[in-house]
Amino acid sequence: MIYIFSALYWEAGPLTERLSLKKIPENFCFQEFCDEAKTIRLVITGAGAVAAATAAGWMFAKYPPEKHDLLVNVGSCAGESPGAYLCHKLTDAATGRSYYPDMVYRHPFLEGELVTVSGPVTAGDVSSGARGLLYDMEGAALYQAGARFLGPHQMQFIKIVSDGGANGRIATEQVRAAIESRADTVADHVRQLLAVTERARGWHEAVRLPEDVVGRFSAALCCSKTMEGALRVMLTYAKLTGRDIRQAEQELYGEGRLPCKDRREGKERLEELKARLLY
Repeated sequence: MIYIFSALYWEAGPLTERLSLKKIPENFCFQEFCDEAKTIRLVITGAGAVAAATAAGWMFAKYPPEKHDLLVNVGSCAGESPGAYLCHKLTDAATGRSYYPDMVYRHPFLEGELVTVSGPVTAGDVSSGARGLLYDMEGAALYQAGARFLGPHQMQFIKIVSDGGANGRIATEQVRAAIESRADTVADHVRQLLAVTERARGWHEAVRLPEDVVGRFSAALCCSKTMEGALRVMLTYAKLTGRDIRQAEQELYGEGRLPCKDRREGKERLEELKARLLY
């Protein structure tokens, strides 16, 4: 699943249209949108770090993520140079701490550093900061909340420059226009990420072991933790090569070679199982 977080409706709207996401009316805490297959969920968090972190916790408590799922933060930001950026470094201005999402997927964006601040920055702030920095109000908070559930390789932060710093209130039309100009590219990227997660899900299912068989083998072999680890590797390899794990189990029981009376005998039987499954 892809979890998309955007602070404002004006940031989310172009994506909900392109990804065919429909609003879920029964949710009252946050505005939530979902595709028909329930593979993409988008939440409008509201502006600011507290709102963003709260929305992430709410979303992941409601839909616990799996090891192949991804968090994608899409929103506007202030910066010197127009464009859409994938952020490889996030800094929380309040604490000075920095976070580093893993850049493991191909992407069509520029790359940049994001600073998360507590309020809108001015043009003077942007020009006086390190060259090329981007500024938003949610990114680092979302990373910190997301890290409770996901690894650094499962989070992406896409920021689209809407202004060079607010000397007044940023018009919603300005934000929407900035997102709209890059929405096709962002939507295509999300679709590609979804394809990656679906392939990962298929691979995960392919290597998933029947836990009842693993449990019986482990108990019958009097496995230590180390032996059980070796057993899992062996059974995974056997499954991927098309060997019948359950048949090997039945044969050993039928021959009276399982269960073992102690761990020493279990080690001998583990070697016999290895010969049956891998050679």
